[in-house]
Amino acid sequence: MVGIAIHEIGHAIGFYHEQSRSDRDHFIHVNKENIVDGVESNFDKHSTVTTVQFDYSSIMHYSVMAGSKNGLPTISAIDPLDNYLIQRIGGLTFRDKLLANIMYDCIVHGNLQCAIKIIAPDCTKPRLTFTSFDLLAERTCDIGSCCRFENLQFMVFDFDTQEVVIFHFRHGFFSTPGWSADLTFPTDPRCIVQAEGDCTLEFDDILSTYNWKSPDFDGTADYPTAIECIEDMTGMPNTMLYLSSDSFNVGTPPVNGECTDDYIEINHLFGKTEKFCGSDPISFTSPSSAFSMKFYSNDVDTATGFDISMEMTPNSAFNCHQDIVLNSGQRYVLNSPDFKLNEYENLNCEYNFKAPEGKKIKILTLLPKLLSSTDCTSDFLVLNGDGNRMYPTDSSYMYCDYTERSHFLTTNTNTLLVAYQKTDLNSKGFKLVVKAT
Repeated sequence: MVGIAIHEIGHAIGFYHEQSRSDRDHFIHVNKENIVDGVESNFDKHSTVTTVQFDYSSIMHYSVMAGSKNGLPTISAIDPLDNYLIQRIGGLTFRDKLLANIMYDCIVHGNLQCAIKIIAPDCTKPRLTFTSFDLLAERTCDIGSCCRFENLQFMVFDFDTQEVVIFHFRHGFFSTPGWSADLTFPTDPRCIVQAEGDCTLEFDDILSTYNWKSPDFDGTADYPTAIECIEDMTGMPNTMLYLSSDSFNVGTPPVNGECTDDYIEINHLFGKTEKFCGSDPISFTSPSSAFSMKFYSNDVDTATGFDISMEMTPNSAFNCHQDIVLNSGQRYVLNSPDFKLNEYENLNCEYNFKAPEGKKIKILTLLPKLLSSTDCTSDFLVLNGDGNRMYPTDSSYMYCDYTERSHFLTTNTNTLLVAYQKTDLNSKGFKLVVKAT
């Protein structure tokens, strides 16, 4: 009952329902078909001023079953892992209190150490990689552990422009080393892009995949002749690429392994190229989600075309897509999940080492245990010291052997990228020892 009273007082001081915020579709889905007739308006969106990040646990947020007419949820988190957060507190959360203080100008500005506003360029998202972080430790609060005396708050004010403000709060007369971070702007995967030519590339919010389609694709009509579509994909950091066809009918089948007329071409790390043609389903994986693709149609042949899905996701099962931040002078040993083991077929991993600004990364030891092949066509390890996730041949090194190497490479920047692909159980991974110098 106390929670209900606080909820109603919230309305009295000017709070709206949290599930009615104008930006709610980025966080929750309202299942209108499950709502009791006559109360639908309680779930309508309003033009609210979102000065505080969306709060699943807000006292103003309805529960997942609120207003249900059939025992099914009326509210679901976009990320199912967040469902447990919805209205779990029963009292005011930190963000409820912060919003009230902002609305009534009750912020104690002495507690605010700094505020930084970031607006990302078009089709990018701001990304902070902390190079150091040393704030006051968590304390015990009413709801468990919390950052009572010092914390950072990240608040998204505009999802279209990716406008973010970072607040650093500190309560009391304490002194800590603080924090520092590198700010970058990777490509926003939610941007809908028109590919060069007449193909289309768009992002599916529900499945979190890209879909690339031939011109005017509907699965029945043929695409035009004399078409060339090209699309460069920068990918997202710490993600691998999994590409597969939902529908594929391009040109004639390969002859002696070669496509003779229409084809799709994938260019990925270290200048590797894959071509696909015919009507058999296609699939392709790469440890890095940076790649380019081309569709070519000659002036004679045509077919029904293609609908290709591309998923960019970390290989979380093996924790082998990682950011590894090095302190100055720090030595780090990285063993792949399968090092010295005949296990884990079909591994795709990528590691992003980052040293402090002005420093470089030196490779002390590299010990690959990979099945040898011509041009490293199957299993390989590739290193790049310029931060280029396409791993160009003029600034990258590729290995597929059992040869140990020492002190042979120092990066040109403070970044070292490592990509690893394994398809054969006879390969046994690698060991890499690096140092920030």
